[in-house]
Amino acid sequence: MSPFPLWSLCGYDTSVLDDAVLTTADMTHPLLRRDGVQAPNPAQVDPADLLRLADTADALVSDAEPVLTIPVGHDLRELHRQVRAFLGRLGLGRDLVEDLVTALHEVAINGVRHGEPPVTIRFWSSPRRLECAVTDRGAGFDDPFAGYVRGGGDELPEGRFGLWLARQLCDEVVMGRTPEGFTTRLAVDL
Repeated sequence: MSPFPLWSLCGYDTSVLDDAVLTTADMTHPLLRRDGVQAPNPAQVDPADLLRLADTADALVSDAEPVLTIPVGHDLRELHRQVRAFLGRLGLGRDLVEDLVTALHEVAINGVRHGEPPVTIRFWSSPRRLECAVTDRGAGFDDPFAGYVRGGGDELPEGRFGLWLARQLCDEVVMGRTPEGFTTRLAVDL
């Protein structure tokens, strides 16, 4: 919204919010109003730098052994079949299964098209959360805003929608470099 001459006010009750929430609020606002006085915020962090701080590689992949690993080839129909079968065994609802198949397809195709083989998907499951990590052996990219804004235009061109769609369908999407290559973790709360 930066091209437009508008501003908004975020109201935080500092007497009830956790310190971590208030610290993050301080980091994300260019101006602060305290005790009736508005002033520039010297603690504000550039949004790109803040997103890079949040996407830490050490949090991308669980230390636990994955419950399933699927190699990704060029036949994505087989990938879809395997993912649906696995998610079906977990007892997930049809809509959630299709959302995850779509999100994983979009991230896996990025690894196939732009990364380096092999591309793998690993799954970790608990009663409250499902995590998937898609890893290729390429260097990846460094765009902290990737997937936060939908691709250009009204029609679906080749590309530029996948990460945005994955972010719409999952509760969490985090990406970065790991010792194995470039990893994108998708997670849904069950």
